Amino acid sequence: MKSKSPLARWRALACPGRALASLTLTAALFLVLVLPARSGFAQRPSDAPVASIAGQSLDACAQDLQSPNRVVRLRAIRTLGFFGQPAADALLEALQHDDTAVRFLAAAHVGRLGGKALEQAQPQLAKLVAQDQPLPVQMSAAYALCEAGQTKQYLPALITGLQHSERGVACHAADLLARLGKDAQGARSALQDVYARNKPGVKGGDYHLGGAANNALRRLDAK
Repeated sequence: MKSKSPLARWRALACPGRALASLTLTAALFLVLVLPARSGFAQRPSDAPVASIAGQSLDACAQDLQSPNRVVRLRAIRTLGFFGQPAADALLEALQHDDTAVRFLAAAHVGRLGGKALEQAQPQLAKLVAQDQPLPVQMSAAYALCEAGQTKQYLPALITGLQHSERGVACHAADLLARLGKDAQGARSALQDVYARNKPGVKGGDYHLGGAANNALRRLDAK
């Protein structure tokens, strides 16, 4: 994990063993979305064709989404988004997957990719926000739609996530707002409130949540 190569780090992250099989959605959203974002994977991939990632082809990953083994499914969806725009069709299909964590990750990948993938996915993303989905899935879909320019309508879902009682969900909401950067200006007041209640020195505050909120605030002001 000390390698400076993004691909080498991804290979390490892509082989988690049996631990993924029992992940809750909250744990999955940190390990497979927030962690890569902090490890150099937040950048939008190049559209240049990629033959394989971690020894897997795009077609193999798409097929593995139907595996009865959850470890295999989550490894596949983690990897798919890093094939870039060629993975658009597979990601669009994954937005309707039976596995909640697969839908969650597919939506986040689509938002990060933008372009054709995001354009095609917007109707299904809107359904994920409107339907009775777990909040992390709604947040990932809302984030993607904000990346598509629909911030006014969908930013409130991320602001709602900031108030969640589970640290993982609230931190993830802050991280998604940080990814939106200046486009998340409407969340400034909510982020300031979260930071004020959780910054260092505040009794009963959560250092991790305060740090995530403060990072998002810095991104709002980044040039």
